[in-house]
Amino acid sequence: VWSAHTVDDALKNLYGSASFTQSGVKVKAPKVASNGGAVPVSFSTDMPIKSLIVLQDTNPEAAVGVYSINKYSVNKYAIKIKMAKSGTITIVAQGQDGKLYGTRVTLDVALGGCEG
Repeated sequence: VWSAHTVDDALKNLYGSASFTQSGVKVKAPKVASNGGAVPVSFSTDMPIKSLIVLQDTNPEAAVGVYSINKYSVNKYAIKIKMAKSGTITIVAQGQDGKLYGTRVTLDVALGGCEG
């Protein structure tokens, strides 16, 4: 997962498939991030899930974070990620039913966060 260069490859490495149903996961991110070094992203789900992965398509490696979920988890998260340029954030959760659910959000980055 951590060495995958594309979103699809990371999903295939973790879950065996890159396809998911676009529902069940909510994400909030700015339409324009003034600084790609700290892009605020919040996401949540009310579904019973086993795991969750956060991905982006602008940096050399696609994976941002992978979360293992248990029955005591509160599935509401807020993180900041680096993005080198404008792109898409993808969040996918594996439901307790074994199926994949997720969503995508595209944003513009005014100043890249991976230059140094």
